Amino acid sequence: MNAAEVRSALAECTRLPEGRPKAQRLESLAAEVRQAGDAPLEAEVLLALSRAYEYSAERERMAVPFGRLLQLLDRFPAELGPMSWTIHWQLKWMTVGLIRNPAVPLETAQRWLDELDHRFRERGFSPRPVHMLRWLLAQGRGDEAAATAEVDAWIASPRDRMADCEACERNDWGTWRAFLGDDAGALGYWAPLLAGQRRCAEEPHRVLAKALLPLVRTGQLADARDAFLRGYPLARHNVSLCAAVGGHIEFCALTGNEARGLEILAEHAAWLTDTQLDTADRLSFLTGVGVLLRRLAALGHGDLPVGAGTVAGTVAGTASALEAEVRELCSRYDARNRNMAVSGRVAAQLAQAPLVDRLPLGLPARLPAALSSPPPLPERSEEHTSELQSHHEL
Repeated sequence: MNAAEVRSALAECTRLPEGRPKAQRLESLAAEVRQAGDAPLEAEVLLALSRAYEYSAERERMAVPFGRLLQLLDRFPAELGPMSWTIHWQLKWMTVGLIRNPAVPLETAQRWLDELDHRFRERGFSPRPVHMLRWLLAQGRGDEAAATAEVDAWIASPRDRMADCEACERNDWGTWRAFLGDDAGALGYWAPLLAGQRRCAEEPHRVLAKALLPLVRTGQLADARDAFLRGYPLARHNVSLCAAVGGHIEFCALTGNEARGLEILAEHAAWLTDTQLDTADRLSFLTGVGVLLRRLAALGHGDLPVGAGTVAGTVAGTASALEAEVRELCSRYDARNRNMAVSGRVAAQLAQAPLVDRLPLGLPARLPAALSSPPPLPERSEEHTSELQSHHEL
């Protein structure tokens, strides 16, 4: 393909909806453009590909195009100069993907983080995003002291145009407080998002899901209902927000709305087998689903179908397969982190008891009468238990 053909194909790709097909088109285009010998044009395609990976919940794939992008930037600094800020902005998100990916050794993630730190300092950017990334790495490992220090340094650092928007930052700060069991502190950070005073492309979509259980635990039931009714339509069917959908399903399971949770799960049953999702997003989604399936089984509804059609599985069968995968995903993080912080948090999340008997959502969904006595829940080994019980983002 010549340069004109590449530009035409790139323009066509930008009009495609986010998802795997768009990323595949850009993967092919990236292979074609490399033969054209046009560094700025190749960089444009690679940036588009990295964004496609981000919005199709495939951040783990971003490292390959980014390795090439940084090579081009270092070899052709003048030609790629106008794209330098965008490249470094995307480099931040690529590093997020590496930190959240259990297949990436800690040492490798740390090297990329140090590379980003070096490049940001070299260009005079604030260290604010670097502290955010170091917090994310420490949180994932369960190192609360290091994570708290990074959050403090993050908040104290000056803002510049490389920092995330205030809505995204408040999401993360609230996430950390919720992770520590401080529901009131989390809701304090999230308040401007919940009130509609701060927003962005993915906020308040994510925070509305994260705030559901803290609102219930702090007795703000009407606000929790409002957050669900506003938040689920924002996240519905958006695969990059699958963790938020899992949060809505978990909320239904713990507030006497199991039938509504099963309806939401049926709408997203295809995600149960979508192995293209980032590991962290997939684990969050499956864990939220697991809370619902355990609750349904405890109520004697193990024979209910999950999804629709002749290939739909039952609650009991899906729960068994799903929990086996959740344990396997947790084991990847435990091996990478060299501790059991992730499996402990997930085990505690799955073991949650309902928070209220029923929080009316104004929706007609009802479960049928149970056909059998609830089976006993499977015993869990001590290695999969933990005192932490907050809904979390890895």
